[in-house]
Amino acid sequence: ARIDPEAAEAMPALAGIALSALSTARLVDANHAKLAIVVEPRDGLGRFLQVTGTLRASVAVLIPGRDPIPAGSATLSPKALRDAYRSAFLGTHYTLEMPLAWEGAESARAVSVSLEFTDALTGKAYPAQGTVPVVADRPAGR
Repeated sequence: ARIDPEAAEAMPALAGIALSALSTARLVDANHAKLAIVVEPRDGLGRFLQVTGTLRASVAVLIPGRDPIPAGSATLSPKALRDAYRSAFLGTHYTLEMPLAWEGAESARAVSVSLEFTDALTGKAYPAQGTVPVVADRPAGR
């Protein structure tokens, strides 16, 4: 069936993905952290768009005076990405949680996150990157 050209032009289409400022990295000990990567796919008008595809993440910890240290990577398949969908009072997004580990006794100050989403329908890859500060994990009850 042919679609009306105006309707085709109005159909939502992925324009890019972004690493949200809601992303968090919590220090567990000197060389381990828990990272929650919050990803927001957006259409051409900047609105959230639900997507289907594969999300890949690579993370390096940043310690002053040292080169970036690889600390973790993850791949979410289309089904796993669907399971990572979240919608709450803070907005709609996808959340990828991953443990981080690195060599040395020095605590990281931030993590550098590199993302790539590959759309299952078009095969097109959409990159994103950003830095997330590392905060100390609070003991329970405080």
